[in-house]
Amino acid sequence: LYCHTLMARSGSNFNLAIRLLPPNLRKSMYAIYAYCRAADDIADGSGSVPPDDPRIVEALEDTIARHAIPKCYFDEILAGTRMDLTKRRYVTFEELTDYCYHVAGAVGLASLHVFGFKDRAALRPAEDLGTAMQLTNILRDLKEDAARDRIYLPLEDLHRFAVKEGEILEGRLTRRFRSLLRFQVTRARDYFQKGRELFPYVSPAARRCPILISSVYEAILDRIEACDYDVYSRPLKLTATQKLKLVHGALSCTSSS
Repeated sequence: LYCHTLMARSGSNFNLAIRLLPPNLRKSMYAIYAYCRAADDIADGSGSVPPDDPRIVEALEDTIARHAIPKCYFDEILAGTRMDLTKRRYVTFEELTDYCYHVAGAVGLASLHVFGFKDRAALRPAEDLGTAMQLTNILRDLKEDAARDRIYLPLEDLHRFAVKEGEILEGRLTRRFRSLLRFQVTRARDYFQKGRELFPYVSPAARRCPILISSVYEAILDRIEACDYDVYSRPLKLTATQKLKLVHGALSCTSSS
């Protein structure tokens, strides 16, 4: 109940997707989310509930035991949080994908054990889907991160498109900046394409959850493109109507599979 409350307060897109799961799986996903949320809030300096809160620990331990989730995934998630406390720039895309694995890929792998799967071939696309979502988060939150002097876009990409760090921090919408973001959106879409290979491996009872969350995040990329890569001037959140359409699409997809 406590973990569910944390999820409900967050307004996260994950809440909508988790509600599509069978009731016996929702509780486990709420526990995973609560742990990730608490860890992430520490990195942002806004945490009031630590990841070692007894209520979270108890729920998470039950989830780990119930679904035989490797505990290393949660150690890796916490390591990703520590990266946010010490690292504000990423020189190469290789460095960034390592970060994405820790803060998102490991979450996807832990979630996969809750969803249920029988083939280890599911592991790679689950990780790719997590990377795709984190790359989308980076684009969506560019303004917010810049206010904290954080630039997650690889510096090698800034150099490639002749964009200075100051342009990112100041929110300057130059032609070069738009070209940079166009490249990043394409890269994220490539990871979503690889991540969609996950869906057939997931238990049919849980499949609609990853399908929906993938659709929601891809729709955020659509919004970024629709506003000509202006991620500074307007919120990029989806409307309730847009989300309901995506829910309908996820339900239709799974009912026909």
